[in-house]
Amino acid sequence: MSEPGTSSKKKTQRDKVTFPRIGASYRICEIGSAEDILGISRDKLAHRVMITGTHGITMQFNIFSLRSEKTWKISPKEFSSAVLYNQQIDSYVGIVNHVTLLHWSIDKSPFEENDKSIQLPKRADRIINNQNGQIFIIFETGQITSLDTILQGEYVERQGVNVPPSKIRDALAISDSAGRDCVLFATSFEKPERGTSSSSNEIRFYLTDVKDNETISRGSMNPVNLKHSAIGFCLQNNCLPIYLGSDLKIYQHQMKPEILPKMLTHLKDRPTLIRSTGDHVLICQQISDKISLKVYQTCDLDCAIYEREHKASFPHDIQIIDDNIFFIMRTEIMLFRLIRKFSVGKDIGLTSSGPFCSPCNVQFLAKESLKDHQNSSECKEYKPKCRSLQKLVL
Repeated sequence: MSEPGTSSKKKTQRDKVTFPRIGASYRICEIGSAEDILGISRDKLAHRVMITGTHGITMQFNIFSLRSEKTWKISPKEFSSAVLYNQQIDSYVGIVNHVTLLHWSIDKSPFEENDKSIQLPKRADRIINNQNGQIFIIFETGQITSLDTILQGEYVERQGVNVPPSKIRDALAISDSAGRDCVLFATSFEKPERGTSSSSNEIRFYLTDVKDNETISRGSMNPVNLKHSAIGFCLQNNCLPIYLGSDLKIYQHQMKPEILPKMLTHLKDRPTLIRSTGDHVLICQQISDKISLKVYQTCDLDCAIYEREHKASFPHDIQIIDDNIFFIMRTEIMLFRLIRKFSVGKDIGLTSSGPFCSPCNVQFLAKESLKDHQNSSECKEYKPKCRSLQKLVL
């Protein structure tokens, strides 16, 4: 016969397993074409995002009710980059036709008299923001400046980075190990091969100090030197990009010319998309008529810590906003929830570093996650009963 204290302890003990996972999926809206989406960005409130299209339209979208709440149009002009929310002055900011900076208050339209339109000193490629809400402008030449510098009329031309004629593929605003505000960005261009008439696609990474506009480090992925080319990559907060080589191996670039990229793991299937969630890496692959979603720890890509399959076509792009994973498909946008720490037992416990798991949303997420966990052997789509699928023409 067991002691009273022991039996009591067994009754109250609850076995729980904690793991990051991908929750339910939602088809949030239809779109005309995947190429029409310039980007998805954070809004003022955690349950809203901004979706920007190429035809001069940006909309405020509620990811809880799955409805657009407000739309702004600047047609016939066009946005050149995703519209961002500027939390420092409570307004929106966008680049029009690569040469004009447009910013307007939340409760106004972009063309009201009190809002400002500023001519940029040179053609801009995109605007990005960091976790603190600071916004930076990246020019086509590779130079970078802060939005505050432009608004205050204090922009001064500096030497900075002069990238070769190329296309800026991606950019990430981060802080380096010294605490400096930096931008890590990637460019790609066709490089002629010596002695031949052919050319190869070379991707270069630049880490730039925004204040001094100086290059801290740079790295090149020359297919001739590496014996493989890059067919996909993602930028990370640790300043070391991850890329997928044509040999189906994933490498970590060391951002130093004298150090070769570090091989992390070898994949079996393609096509593949790689994205960073901050502390995890998401890898999406096409397997037959399904897509496979795998979550890895950034420091260990040998073994996935979570995996699920979903019956869908391969996405055109994946964009991650905090704990929301947006799949931009050919004619629609799908939303997956990333639940960083999910405990299953007699109770449901839920914690997360992202704003989606604020106290007011914990009950909602717990119910959603429990449903998805109980049906983990099959992928089900949970549609809200309050609405029908809408089409967004962007």
